[in-house]
Amino acid sequence: MSSKWKGAYDSGRKYHKEWESEFLWLRKVDDSSDKAYCKYCGLTLLARKSSLKQHENSEKHKQKAPCKNVGQLNVVTTPREKRATSKEKEADIRLSVYVACHTALRTIDHLTDMINELGENSIFGSMRLHRTKCVCLIKNVISPALKLELKKAVIGKKFVLMVDESTDVSAQKLLCVTISFRHDKEGIQSAYLGLIPVIETNADSLFSALEMALMNYDMHLENCIGFASDGASVMVGVNNSVWTRVKVKSPDCVQMKCICHSLALCIQHAFEKLPSNIGFLLKEIPTWFSKSGLRRERFTHVFDAINADNDLESGKSHPSPFMKTSQTRWLVRGKVMFNILLNWDELVGYFTIAEVESKVDSRFKARMIKEMMQDVSNRLIFQFATPIVQEFERVNAMFQSEKADPHSLMNQLDMLQKSLRGRLYNAAGSKKPIEECDFGYKFIHEMQIYVDSILDENNRGRELQKMINLKIRCHNMLDEAMQQVEKRLPPSMDIFKGLSSLSPNIVLSQVDRAKFEELPSKHLMGQHCEAIEEQYRRLLFVMWNDEPAFKKTGLPTDTVTFWEGVCLTPGFKELAQYALTCLITPFSNAGIERVFSVVNATKTKQRNKLGLDSLDAIIRIKAHLFFKGKCCKQFKVTQEMLHLFTSRMYETSSIEDNAELMDSWFTMKSL
Repeated sequence: MSSKWKGAYDSGRKYHKEWESEFLWLRKVDDSSDKAYCKYCGLTLLARKSSLKQHENSEKHKQKAPCKNVGQLNVVTTPREKRATSKEKEADIRLSVYVACHTALRTIDHLTDMINELGENSIFGSMRLHRTKCVCLIKNVISPALKLELKKAVIGKKFVLMVDESTDVSAQKLLCVTISFRHDKEGIQSAYLGLIPVIETNADSLFSALEMALMNYDMHLENCIGFASDGASVMVGVNNSVWTRVKVKSPDCVQMKCICHSLALCIQHAFEKLPSNIGFLLKEIPTWFSKSGLRRERFTHVFDAINADNDLESGKSHPSPFMKTSQTRWLVRGKVMFNILLNWDELVGYFTIAEVESKVDSRFKARMIKEMMQDVSNRLIFQFATPIVQEFERVNAMFQSEKADPHSLMNQLDMLQKSLRGRLYNAAGSKKPIEECDFGYKFIHEMQIYVDSILDENNRGRELQKMINLKIRCHNMLDEAMQQVEKRLPPSMDIFKGLSSLSPNIVLSQVDRAKFEELPSKHLMGQHCEAIEEQYRRLLFVMWNDEPAFKKTGLPTDTVTFWEGVCLTPGFKELAQYALTCLITPFSNAGIERVFSVVNATKTKQRNKLGLDSLDAIIRIKAHLFFKGKCCKQFKVTQEMLHLFTSRMYETSSIEDNAELMDSWFTMKSL
């Protein structure tokens, strides 16, 4: 038989579902190919029964299987599991949560042995928790229980989708989906739905993956009132994107482009108007020190020598760290610029010495950096640009907060836009002459000192022209920053302006209060529109400080807290529920970006074989704790988890199957 014919013959083989009853470690691969997958070994196999039998008898498979006869897992339980109490199960679950949050799965083998030794004659002395059991608890007990808990909480609720796509360390493309919704008992909550593998990142594939994620929770896009993502065209394009498909399913859905992304892009485009050597300094100075402890030590000596006579009140008691700039870390550029500016004189002294003492391949770069830093123009640009970049990053940081108030955020965006416009335009709306523009006191003061220090008339004229050209470059940066803000932020500002009208400072004001027809998202009122309108009229005539919800704490300034209290007041339930539904709108995509940061911290180069099921279960536990603002020490073990904690968790049934079994048990128990 020729190898070519054999390959064509094997490629046509089909995966048979009935094999799973004979080979309990078997399942079909997640992609569209007809191949088999061993859950214990993490290997992809040919869909051929002889190959499966050969693999089952291999030494590698026997070592990784939970026991010698895998089939016994269906019917046999260990002696301890037969007599395990609820407290013992709870201890195993909580320790598994700790492992999922803070360490690699393999470490549980050593940790449990140490706990047994140190906890002799206690509940921990008989603990039998090792890698196989820990993985099963995470994948088939804790994760499906959290999933079912969320499924029960979101059923029939309005929600906002937050979606992003990225690639993990093993080059697997993943779509991450999170939501924001109002929990009946815990108020407005963010929740993680799942990581979904995608082969292609076109609009059709991403939308299908999104629908699959919602289907797992019995959620429907018709209940989606907001869609948040980054500004990628495949996500939010006007013609052929995920957003256009969501809009077909939910016509009243509102698009929320991430303001953090927008602010970062605004300052990025504005920064490109500055000379290129500014970007060179921002990149090369941190890089110079990043991988050399010797260079850092030498800079410390130079710093101490220059500041030997200075007191500690100068704010420069030790060298500032030189972190690197990054396109994906939105709050770094301003810190890097500030650190370089703070240590400017010390850096000039260091690179003057480094030019002489460095190796041949580094001297040229040291000389370039030294000459650039000796140029007063570059220092003046840093004096001008650093406060602007830091102001953008300050506003950006506010939008990354999970508990920010929409009224406060609206004011911050409005002040940022007005501040930029006020530096370039007068009160009549006309553009100021360049000499009247507001470049900042420090920049103008340092420039004047430099010009006054030039005594040679020939050089003075040349340097004055150089300063005029410098002002033009800085003016271009200001103008570009203002144009980018006015181009990118108005749609988001309109949404926050509507939400701002629900602030207690506004809604209880006789002067600033919005008209009923100006309230946001009136389609959310549904059939209660008339009742909500009447309650909105009566809202002004209640002494809210005397109501039971606010009598002890006083009237809150936070919008969500205010409406949660109003919801408890008789006669205002429909209005409060409408307001709280509006307020589930996310401030940014920072939450889902944090989830991907957790993914990258969990699936590292050393753990690049971590399966998607295990990764998804670990991320679900971490995200559950993060969105609730808790640590693993505060994790609560539920009755659903204890019910799932049986020998069945070792079986090869999927997490979804376990969730269905638990759901049916939970329903029967409630009858």
